[in-house]
Amino acid sequence: MAASMVQYVVIRRDLFTKLNWPVGAVIAQACHASSAVIHLYYTDPNTQEYLKDLDRMHKVILEADDEETLRSLSEKLKAGSIDHKALDRTT
Repeated sequence: MAASMVQYVVIRRDLFTKLNWPVGAVIAQACHASSAVIHLYYTDPNTQEYLKDLDRMHKVILEADDEETLRSLSEKLKAGSIDHKALDRTT
C-alpha cells in the first residue's frame, strides 16, 4: 500500500465539551463514518488500494469545533470534488 494512503476522520469537539456525549458514543460514530465512506466508495481504485493490507490501514483523527465547522469542511470537500461522508447525528 502506498505510504500516502490515509483515511481522515473528523470528530466534533463539542460532542464532548458541550453536549456531554460519552466517549463510546463518539467512537461509535467515528466507526460508522469510516465504514460508511468505505461502503459508498468501495469500487473506487483508491478505496481498493486502501483495503489491500488490512493490518496497515492508516487513519488520522482530526477535530472540528462544532457542527457548523464540520458542515463548512464538508462544503469545501464537495467544492474540491473530494469523496467523503458527513454523518448527520447530532441529537
